[in-house]
Amino acid sequence: MKLTTSLPFHQSQEQQYIADFKSSIRQLRLAGPELLLGKIFEEIGFNAINDELFRHLVITRLVYPVSKLKTADYLAKYKGVQLSVYRIYRYLDKLQKHQINQVKEISLKHTMQLLGNQMSIVFYDVITLYFDRKEDDDFKLMGFSKDGKHQQPQIVLGLLVSPGGYLLDYDVFEGDKYEGDTLMPIIGHFADKHKPEQLIVVADAGLLSQKNIALLVAKQYQYILGAG
Repeated sequence: MKLTTSLPFHQSQEQQYIADFKSSIRQLRLAGPELLLGKIFEEIGFNAINDELFRHLVITRLVYPVSKLKTADYLAKYKGVQLSVYRIYRYLDKLQKHQINQVKEISLKHTMQLLGNQMSIVFYDVITLYFDRKEDDDFKLMGFSKDGKHQQPQIVLGLLVSPGGYLLDYDVFEGDKYEGDTLMPIIGHFADKHKPEQLIVVADAGLLSQKNIALLVAKQYQYILGAG
């Protein structure tokens, strides 16, 4: 008598279970960022910017920080959003020209809510961002590079943050801008917006030059000189 076994069936069934399980994990990985980061995106208030592409770019940048071309590939492959890299570039122009102030205001409002609308101490520093291309222009210029890329054009990014590292304000400057000259424009912009009763500025020695200290004192701002 010949015996038969159902083992192949069970093996096939088990393989199907494994495949289904892996598929569910993959779907969770794809849906997870949208569920979690999308909720945070809305709680901060960025959904006030009525532009779906802005949401896609913000969340994708957090999940998969790559080039604009690979961002377009990611959105097409995992989100089913078909768009060209040129549309992303055009949108970034729109963001800078028409929406950036709203983005800053939403971010600042959220930060102030987290801090109980009390702000007295701010921290300021600058970084340099270089470009692989060798050609410069009126904005991307050769300057002192914190990355050691002195032969490549760059821009200077000034960041103003709260205790805890929450972003308060920022601005970008020409690549050859002396970093000390970036301090007062950003401090002044923040102070005009928030109008703090007291403001203590913390920065390192390269930023708190004698000139800047005199300007801070004239504005009745206090300062702490970071050194080390």
